[in-house]
Amino acid sequence: MTSRWVPAFLGAVLFCTPAVPLAAPAVAPPALVAQGLLRTVGGGPVPDGDYGLLVKLYPDKDATQELWKELFVSVKVQGGLFAIMLGQDGNNPLPDELFTKLQARWLGVQVVPDSQELARVPVHAVPYARHAVSAGSSAKAQALDCVGCVTPQHVGFAYAAGVQKGGAATDLQCSGCVGGEDLLDGSVDAKHIKDGSVGAVKLAVAWAAADEPGGKAKGAALADAAKGLQCTGCVGETMLDKGLVQKLTAPAGANTLGLVKPGKHLQVDADGTLQVKTDDFVEASNGTIQGGLVLGGLLTLQKADKPPTCDSKAAGSLYFDTGKGAFFGCDGKDWNAFAKSTPGGASANPGKSCLDLNSLGVKQDGLYWIDPNGGSSTDSYVAYCDMTTDGGGWTLLGKTMNNLGLTGGEQDAIRKGTWASYSGTGYGDAGPAGKIYWMALQRWHELTVAHPGNVFRIKTGGPESRVTNLSIAPANAGHAWNWAKTVPGYDGIEDTRGMKFTTYDSDNDTWPQNCAKDNVGWNGGWWYTACNQLSMLHNNGNTYSWRDNIGTPVPYLQLWLR
Repeated sequence: MTSRWVPAFLGAVLFCTPAVPLAAPAVAPPALVAQGLLRTVGGGPVPDGDYGLLVKLYPDKDATQELWKELFVSVKVQGGLFAIMLGQDGNNPLPDELFTKLQARWLGVQVVPDSQELARVPVHAVPYARHAVSAGSSAKAQALDCVGCVTPQHVGFAYAAGVQKGGAATDLQCSGCVGGEDLLDGSVDAKHIKDGSVGAVKLAVAWAAADEPGGKAKGAALADAAKGLQCTGCVGETMLDKGLVQKLTAPAGANTLGLVKPGKHLQVDADGTLQVKTDDFVEASNGTIQGGLVLGGLLTLQKADKPPTCDSKAAGSLYFDTGKGAFFGCDGKDWNAFAKSTPGGASANPGKSCLDLNSLGVKQDGLYWIDPNGGSSTDSYVAYCDMTTDGGGWTLLGKTMNNLGLTGGEQDAIRKGTWASYSGTGYGDAGPAGKIYWMALQRWHELTVAHPGNVFRIKTGGPESRVTNLSIAPANAGHAWNWAKTVPGYDGIEDTRGMKFTTYDSDNDTWPQNCAKDNVGWNGGWWYTACNQLSMLHNNGNTYSWRDNIGTPVPYLQLWLR
């Protein structure tokens, strides 16, 4: 298991860095050993575990640009000590030229994900480097800069690698030793290829691009444009067809390497030749690809536990929010979530609440699956969400129409609802067509726990009323309710603060009898004190304004939480 690196614990790091590692004396080893000690700010070793290390080589102690770097995803550290081998990755070897000119080199290490690099240390020599140092001290060796200094005019191709004078150069490794100038002026022609002096494997491009057998390789002039391309062996002779070099010619004046569009524009024929169309290249400039990009593998976005800055510079950026488990895109001002598997659209993928779904980009009113207490989705349920009023994110807790239009069964569900109904199962239909609805109080409790800084909104068709920080106790505490603040001018429930819930079969009010059952008939479940409070449906069949307490009948009553 990888330990999370805490930058504040980092104190110092010490290194032992031989110029080359131990190996058989016959061959100079290609890797570099680096050992070090990670300390905390208190001076002791860091905790044991696996750490990510980014190692860089610099030309001097204060250089801003590294000469070479390698990332180690997981390095075991015990007692603060670690040891790594640099340059073992075949795709990222240590360049030979790093240590060929007797120049100082400095090693820097950065503990990932810490953004600060540790103090750099110089790279010292070891016995394997003595011969190189001795050679470097020679006046002749110091003056020798041999890239391109030996040409075909100095060494005949047939003699250079032949077993005997005049023999064929069968073992000649000739990458880069034959330039476009040699091909154009005829220094190397079909004769050298036919007699084996320079094999087709060594000079496949020149032969494939020739206009005719024995002709000059006109396309070899492209060698100048490809000097910076590290491509030895990446294209074999079986992948070349006649004139391919011309097809790979960059547009006139282009300074960037073109990318080939995928699909029908790049294909391998039955005979093994690679077919490419010149007009199917797109030019890359400053890291931007002008055209379509199709990946055959995965595209991994940045992961973050909190949103990065979204401004005009970041417009079009994407990242994956590990906290919300969703993808977000920057429009230049705000981060907007991509809907993941239709959040709230299935019981297996519920939101935490309507407010949570709203923050994930759900902006349309409707029925959605939610699961306020998280954990397993087996206890998720459908709730109605208002996603448009005042920014959206409102979860419907209960509603009732005026008595007009309610059936006897709908009236009885309100007035004669049992403790089990109000507390555990609820009643009615939360959808727009439903005339009555009550979310089980246990779910009220879960929602207020999940959103302690909530707003409770009472809507009646007239002026709205709100309280803040509503809390609903669990069933074993009688579902007592409380809140932090009531909007001035609203007195419909103010004197019920702290009361437990009462139903016709569970009396928790302050009246000697049961307000839900005995006060002029059935009134239904509510947080009563002495029975003068409004419930979901008054015993005379009306629903009243919660501002003037049965002074004004209203067409409906709705209770919302955000």
